[in-house]
Formats: sequence, structure tokens, C-alpha cells
Amino acid sequence: MNLDDIYIAIEEDLRKYDTVEFFKQNYLKGFTEESKYYEYPPFFGDTEFETDNYREMISFVLQEKGRSYRFYFENSDNKEVQKGMIFINKDGSMYLGVGVFSPFSIEYQKRLKNDFHSSLVVICNETSPPDTLNELKEVVKKNDPN
Repeated sequence: MNLDDIYIAIEEDLRKYDTVEFFKQNYLKGFTEESKYYEYPPFFGDTEFETDNYREMISFVLQEKGRSYRFYFENSDNKEVQKGMIFINKDGSMYLGVGVFSPFSIEYQKRLKNDFHSSLVVICNETSPPDTLNELKEVVKKNDPN
């Protein structure tokens, strides 16, 4: 059975560590990080910060607008959600995502919208969501039947 990757956009004023922790506690309980080592910036340039603790890296990235990072979590034993994603974007936005089995997709879209008071939800199967909030808003607008 396929997973639907559902992302909700968090605007800059809610881009806080508490928001990440709420998401982790309510959507990713029992999940493990896919990485065991975090380096900023990832993949290129001189290392500014490194740690083996994702919470320390999230705190570091959130300290300054313009920093971006992608965190991935997994739990193959969960019967509804098997993947979790936290994307912190350079434009100040943040996407929180879950990879859910298709029969649970609508339920999780509603939960995310309700819990994070946003209608900026997009499903990106087999692709990453747009890199900026404005691009994501355009995708949501295009997919809105109203």
C-alpha cells in the first residue's frame, strides 16, 4: 500500500521549537530519526555546527532566518503513519509532514489543518514540496476546487 506524503505549511511567526515539539509529540510518537549525525550546512561549505542530536540541530537552524534543513523520521510498525518530515526553509517557513497510508490521508489532512490552524496543506507523493511558502501557496491555490 502506498503512502501519501502530506505537508502543512507553518508561517514564519509560528516557526518555533515548541511547534516542532508539538508535532513530534502528537504525530511522531515512537518514531526514530533517519540520521544519527547532523551537520550545518548539509553537503557543502565549511561546517558551522554539528551534532548527533536532532533537537540541537533544530534549535540551531531555528535561531536564524535563512537557514534551512530537512529532518526525516520513520516508524515501520505504525499502522497509519510510517514517515515524518520536518523541513525548515530559507524563507522563514516550515513544513511539517507525515507519510500516511492512503485510507488515512483525509483524516490526517483534517487533523493537521485543525492542530496548526492552517489550510496550507499539500500532498506530494514521490516529490518534495516547493522550496518556498509562496510557491506552496500557488500549488494549494491551483488544487483548490473553489
